[in-house]
Amino acid sequence: MFKSGEIKNLCYSSNELTELSEEIINYSKLEELYIDDNNIKDLPENLANLNNLKILYVEGNPLNAHALKVIDILHPKICDIKTKKG
Repeated sequence: MFKSGEIKNLCYSSNELTELSEEIINYSKLEELYIDDNNIKDLPENLANLNNLKILYVEGNPLNAHALKVIDILHPKICDIKTKKG
């Protein structure tokens, strides 16, 4: 089992998730996050504090205006932000 601080890649694609936990901030070394094809409407603001995040896949989620704002904040830090499947 890995400590959350050591995980670099997380894949929650197609898991029928309705939210992404605020606990995501504990994955401080996270570089890739795949949350495409779920039912996530909002994203936690602290997602924008993941400084190592380079890839984010979010397509297939009914994201609200707040979630899109979080993505806008993340975008300058991310080399590859995608709204398509990973």
